[in-house]
Amino acid sequence: MEAARQLLGVAMASHWLLLILFVAAVTAGATRYSFRKFIIFTFAGVTIAYTYVALLGYLGGDAFAHDSLKALGFSLSLAFTIGLVIETSRRIAVKRKAAKVSAG
Repeated sequence: MEAARQLLGVAMASHWLLLILFVAAVTAGATRYSFRKFIIFTFAGVTIAYTYVALLGYLGGDAFAHDSLKALGFSLSLAFTIGLVIETSRRIAVKRKAAKVSAG
């Protein structure tokens, strides 16, 4: 019964996510944002988001099924780790590009 109640919460939250995605797409179109860039960033965002969801379910599914506080902590730490890896990679790439420009 608990799982069904949690699934209901997820289903309700997903409707809001779809609304946010719709607003983002309409805003991109209204501002004449580059379609190519929009597709690239959408693909990257979806890949990151669903990698997080898959890892969360795979690594934490049974382990935290009955302890919501530990599940929340695990979820936030996994999101923080993914964000840290992405941001660190981005900063390294920016520094490398700046070094090439100043050296060349």
